[in-house]
Amino acid sequence: RTAAEKRAYVRDHRPGSLSVAAGCRLMGLARSTFYDAPRQTADDTALVASMSAIDEPLEAYGCRRVQAALRKRALVVNHNTVRRLMRGHDLQPRIGRGDVTTSDGYHGGPVFPNLARDTVLAGADQRSVADLPYVAGT
Repeated sequence: RTAAEKRAYVRDHRPGSLSVAAGCRLMGLARSTFYDAPRQTADDTALVASMSAIDEPLEAYGCRRVQAALRKRALVVNHNTVRRLMRGHDLQPRIGRGDVTTSDGYHGGPVFPNLARDTVLAGADQRSVADLPYVAGT
């Protein structure tokens, strides 16, 4: 028999004159197992409903943030379960495009004028352009 069945038998069928410790000893069950509350496994549909409620306004939440939000709602779930359910029910986070800073306009160095701004080009190979973002030794 499983520990849950033994626990239920000691709880429901133990005579009043028999202590819990003696009943557990007779069933071959540790006394701490009798007092330990059985874990409540959350239903996948309830988890997905909670996850979609969390993910709906905050589309950039990944499995770690969703797991933390579920924990705040008193639903303790393994991160692998959260990842599996998010992947299976298309609750993947939207990846935001990061802004890349290509130059720093606020620096202490000199700003050189654009000498080629007013010239008019009549053909090919009249102007060469180079961009040197890094010059070694400076």
